[in-house]
Amino acid sequence: MYAVEVSDQIMIAHSFRGELFGPAQN
Repeated sequence: MYAVEVSDQIMIAHSFRGELFGPAQN
């Protein structure tokens, strides 16, 4: 259960970073 929550947070943070820094870098 804990591992699932952590993986979800990582995926959300990764996608959130991608939306912010992806277009900014390009």
